[in-house]
Amino acid sequence: MKKLFLAGIAFIALGAGSSALAADLRVPYKASPPVVETWSWTGFYVGVHFGAAWGTKQQTITTFDTPPVPVTQSSHTVNGWLGGGQVGFNYQVDR
Repeated sequence: MKKLFLAGIAFIALGAGSSALAADLRVPYKASPPVVETWSWTGFYVGVHFGAAWGTKQQTITTFDTPPVPVTQSSHTVNGWLGGGQVGFNYQVDR
C-alpha cells in the first residue's frame, strides 16, 4: 500500500513538472485556417401543403324504454381535404 501511495505521488509530481517545462518551448508559427462562410437562412420562401382524409361511420342505436323496441341503423361517410400555403422572409441577424 505504501509503494502504491508513493508511486501515485511521483506520478502527480512528474505530471505537474512537465507542463512547466513545456512553457519554455518555442511554438512554431502556424497560419490560421481559412475562414469558411457559414450557411445563411436569410431570404424569401414559398411553401404549400395539402392533405386529405376519408372514412365511414356505422352505428346502431337501440332504445329499451318503449315497446316495441325500435332499432335505428345509420351509416355516414366522412371525406375531406385541407390545403394552404406560406410566403415569408427570414433575416438572420448574427452570422
